[in-house]
Amino acid sequence: MYVTLKHEGSGKSRNLKLGFSWFFLLTTPFYGIPQFVMGIWKHGLAVAALGVLAVLTVGQSISSLIGLALIAAAIFYGIKGNQIVGKTLLSKGWEFDGDEHSQHQARIRWGLPK
Repeated sequence: MYVTLKHEGSGKSRNLKLGFSWFFLLTTPFYGIPQFVMGIWKHGLAVAALGVLAVLTVGQSISSLIGLALIAAAIFYGIKGNQIVGKTLLSKGWEFDGDEHSQHQARIRWGLPK
């Protein structure tokens, strides 16, 4: 199921999937590229820093721990990534658009007031 968000000022609209994101899961370990693409810059910087740290510590004992942290980040963003993007857009003035059922489902899944 998808929900549509629209920005009145620019006329732009975006469709966000409600639920799990394979895009985030599979691409997050690549220096936070999906976070930058989707507009959640602070999250992207955090994952990029983790990726750089992983490269800098190759061959050291902490390297495995950082690798596990990247895998955990990928799983986290796979589960919560679309929710984070949706809430970020709503905080920047975007509004729900489209059918009421998907809007209602988004509000429930994202923990937003009705």
